[in-house]
Amino acid sequence: MKQEWEKICTNPSYKCFVVVNNNKIIATCILIIINTIIRNVDPYGLIEHVVTKKEFQGKGIGTMLIKFALDSAWKNNCYRILLLSKNEKK
Repeated sequence: MKQEWEKICTNPSYKCFVVVNNNKIIATCILIIINTIIRNVDPYGLIEHVVTKKEFQGKGIGTMLIKFALDSAWKNNCYRILLLSKNEKK
């Protein structure tokens, strides 16, 4: 798992955002910036893996991460941003 994590962290197209509480990651969000061959090669953003530990859900942490990822995408000149979501019933 460590090697996979390093691949993500060293890929310049990936931006991984985390929230830390008591030296532990409690929430994550990944923004992938994808260059296209249309629109003068303007990139678009893809937000995925927005995950918050169960005991911290409902406190606005995921919303904060998404807003942070959106700001980062706009700063990286993305012309659109997609959010992938999975509705998982437990």
